[in-house]
Amino acid sequence: MKPRIYIDISVIRGYFDDEFQDFSRLLFDRIINKDFMIFFSEVNKTELSLAPLHIQSIEKLIPPDCHHYLELNNESKDLAEVYIEEKALGKGSLNDAYHIAIASTNRLDCLIS
Repeated sequence: MKPRIYIDISVIRGYFDDEFQDFSRLLFDRIINKDFMIFFSEVNKTELSLAPLHIQSIEKLIPPDCHHYLELNNESKDLAEVYIEEKALGKGSLNDAYHIAIASTNRLDCLIS
């Protein structure tokens, strides 16, 4: 079974970032080769929609049969709130808490940020 990974917008932005470009492109080479099942959520879809077009276009590199979408459901929202309440993340990191909670509640193998 292929590893099921959730990637957030920073991974996609890393494709063009001087500091992270090498690592991000190696990851996307493996994604293109279908080594992973990739998961997105409405949270990173919203974040991506606010990014420049050249960054948005990187999502198209993900093969359609390896690209999956997860909704931010009540279980994930509740868990994200616990992360904030318990100070695992600050209040300004709500989207990060959502990413972690979505990956956790869907029992994904990995979250890459």
